[in-house]
Amino acid sequence: MGTISIRNVILQLYGRSGALSMAWDLFGFYRPLVPRSRLSEPAVASVRDMLDGLRGKHINLNIIEWGVDQFTEDDDEQMDWAILRAREIFGREWIGVGRIQWFGVNTADARGLDRPRTHSEAEDMTSLVVVPNDGIDVAVPKFNAMSDSEDSAAGWSPVDGPCEDKRGKHNGCFVGMVAYDGTPTNLAHEVGHYLGLHHKMDDPLNVMFPGSYTGPSRMVNFNRRQRKTMVDHCMMRDGLPI
Repeated sequence: MGTISIRNVILQLYGRSGALSMAWDLFGFYRPLVPRSRLSEPAVASVRDMLDGLRGKHINLNIIEWGVDQFTEDDDEQMDWAILRAREIFGREWIGVGRIQWFGVNTADARGLDRPRTHSEAEDMTSLVVVPNDGIDVAVPKFNAMSDSEDSAAGWSPVDGPCEDKRGKHNGCFVGMVAYDGTPTNLAHEVGHYLGLHHKMDDPLNVMFPGSYTGPSRMVNFNRRQRKTMVDHCMMRDGLPI
């Protein structure tokens, strides 16, 4: 294998050149460093695994933070951890998580959706702000008040979400921040729905088991049949020539 130019990879992902950061521009973290683990095992951001994911089928994500002016450094680190570990979860079935782009809605403009209380409000978040690109939109509120309501849920997504046109009512996922190591599985679960997966009720260690986010993210997996469904979705990107 010849020498791989990380600059060329980043140029293909983001169209950026010049001064670059591995954390920002390759791994797509919000903060310019690898997030802390807070678990017994260390946090590892592997360049080799990242490149392997980009060579094959992969998805791009748009993270849209609602009430972004209220997000703390701990929240930002939790979301970076979610990206890191969700990338590992998808990678176990040879699906990469490529470009990550970050967007924010200030509290004053959020129409109360920085604290959604119902499924209807969660759905509204996926239609009011839409990113016109080939990434899956992921709405993340500062607070998830649905956990205190009859519509209790850690997240929501349409099953088999739309393609790049995103012209319908349900154009993305809603992902609540839960426990630090639960948010990665919650993110993978809702993106799995978007890519066509239904709940899998007979396997507590499957990502699509309801409440899978309550266990360690290193323990959950997709299966081969689920992989086939996901890679056939129109938001799945082909491998980059790297």
